[in-house]
Amino acid sequence: MSLTTSTAMTIDCVDVERMADFWQEVLGYERRLVEEPYIRLIKPRTDRIIYVLILQTVAEAKTVKHRVHLDLATEDLDTEVERLVGLGAKILTPARRIEAETVGGRRVAVLTDPEEGEFCVTGIAD
Repeated sequence: MSLTTSTAMTIDCVDVERMADFWQEVLGYERRLVEEPYIRLIKPRTDRIIYVLILQTVAEAKTVKHRVHLDLATEDLDTEVERLVGLGAKILTPARRIEAETVGGRRVAVLTDPEEGEFCVTGIAD
């Protein structure tokens, strides 16, 4: 037997409600199941790779850089970054062109969520 699909990604949070509200707006996912200490956000469409985003309450706040993070792609990087900042994200690294083969010369911005968790937004039209 082998793993063939990803079913969920879990983010540890101190304020799970605040983080669920933020990621629900960012991703357009639906809040389907709340079972302490978890809130599950489910994708409403089948065109997303991560099917479930689980937000898990933990006692300790983030203290170091995450070793895993979300990479989100958009047609209009500048507009999307502006929208995310309006939802509570902060810009850690402004959009800049990355020539690495894995990014293909696209512009990428690094943001943080309301609990300082890092995530990237890549302009696919850049």
